Amino acid sequence: MRTAEDGEQRGRLVARSWSSAAGRAPSRTTSTGCGRPSEARRLGVRLAVSNPCFELWLLLHHTECRSHCAGYPDLERRLRRQLPTYDKARLEFRHYAAGVGDAVDRGRRLDPTGVAHHVNPSTGMWRLAELIMEGT
Repeated sequence: MRTAEDGEQRGRLVARSWSSAAGRAPSRTTSTGCGRPSEARRLGVRLAVSNPCFELWLLLHHTECRSHCAGYPDLERRLRRQLPTYDKARLEFRHYAAGVGDAVDRGRRLDPTGVAHHVNPSTGMWRLAELIMEGT
């Protein structure tokens, strides 16, 4: 049986061991001290990379996305078709909550490994979401 303390400890572990990187693999050093996915692996940090950007993960909460994405403007347009009130600066979980399971399934179908950040479209966010859901 899990206790609240177990969940709290697991949450800290997840928060410490994951770093979300929007867009392509980071090319500069981040606050974790990692400049590339290979550096992150060496340091024991797991990345949740979405290619071409994080908005792909948001879109997957509403619909499939299997075709090449030209970048943020393209994904923003696709996302607005599903969620006309989309505002990058004011994300509201209620707009995505019902689709988390679908997003995990869709993301896994795009990238079953969760680490194929060179593929467009792909996202490793589904792995992070699964870990968070396991801890609750």
